[in-house]
Amino acid sequence: MDITVGIICMQLQQYYQIDTNISMEWDITIKGIRIWSGEKPVEQFLYLCREMPWQRRTWSEWKGKLLIGIHCDLPPADSGIFVLSVRETVEFDLLMNTLQEIFEKFYRWNGEMERLFYSQADFTLILNELEQSYGLVAILVDKNLYYIAMSDSYSLRNPWVKGKKTMELDMVNELMTDPYFRRAIEHNKPFIYRALDEDIYSYCYNIKFGGRYEARLLIQDKDMGKFYGGLTFAGYVGERLGKILACRSDEKIQETALYDFYSILQDLLKGIPKNEEEIRQCLLVRGWRREHVYQAYVFQFISQESESVTRRYYQVEMERLFQECCILPDREYLCCIRNLSLTAPELWDIRQEVAVFLRENLCKAGISQRFEDVARLRQYYLEAERALKIGQNSNST
Repeated sequence: MDITVGIICMQLQQYYQIDTNISMEWDITIKGIRIWSGEKPVEQFLYLCREMPWQRRTWSEWKGKLLIGIHCDLPPADSGIFVLSVRETVEFDLLMNTLQEIFEKFYRWNGEMERLFYSQADFTLILNELEQSYGLVAILVDKNLYYIAMSDSYSLRNPWVKGKKTMELDMVNELMTDPYFRRAIEHNKPFIYRALDEDIYSYCYNIKFGGRYEARLLIQDKDMGKFYGGLTFAGYVGERLGKILACRSDEKIQETALYDFYSILQDLLKGIPKNEEEIRQCLLVRGWRREHVYQAYVFQFISQESESVTRRYYQVEMERLFQECCILPDREYLCCIRNLSLTAPELWDIRQEVAVFLRENLCKAGISQRFEDVARLRQYYLEAERALKIGQNSNST
């Protein structure tokens, strides 16, 4: 992000009283500051002038350009020249130093924000950085009006959110009477929302996934009114938060898909019939196919451990041994479903490795024949269980 004229106006007002013909809803990027010394101006630079240049040059050269000066007369509205005028009597060099401090502060803040965004930091940390640097409070609300995160002081200025995780029904009902609020989800760019019947303004950004509304960022200043740079801040922070939300949403989708993968194999293990399309969809997350070659292993541990931590240790060791597999608990057993189609042929026969695993972990195993069609898992799981029991009977005689 680059600094903009709106951010400069907002910050300059912290030092001086300003007269300007720049609208709060207009903003452009500024590349830097130049002290004007008579040269022809170029776009995207802020010119610091000792005297207004239209006393010496035509207005046409300055149309669309930005100037700042001390005790300046603002040009006519139709001139297209944008001017910031400091009312106070201030040294020219001091004004230049103030502008440099504004630039330096912005780039420090922007660097820290980029670090937080890159690390996908907690949303509260990100919003607090905005508050601590620029005094802007913010809240992130999802489509169900659940408060995802807010900066520390947001609830002080908006007591209706204090101690709550979601918007209360009376507030929801009030918002539903506001036609502008109902239409606000249509915005694809930063926008200003004015609270119903109140002079309270929020600078907003709608976060959408594939054109579908998911959440909204709202930013306010200390006076809860309009301020320079608000749309720029909302757009920048909102867009980056949206990318993090999208990543987290993808992670949740992945978690759901893995849950469905394990669930359908668990059902097939129990003999619960599933249709072909359901099996196909659920296996996709791991790249498995119904017609792949499989083999079932049933393990029984001598210690009869059922503690989740111990069982998880066995699962990890089995996943390391068999690699492309799925481990499922069933009664006192752990069942390993091995996908041979996704395993290198030279690794299919690992009898020696299995023997070492059985010895080191004090367990026994039954193994099924190889089979195609994972829908037949129950049949071959029972075959592996029978092999286990036959082995146990053989050892006891």
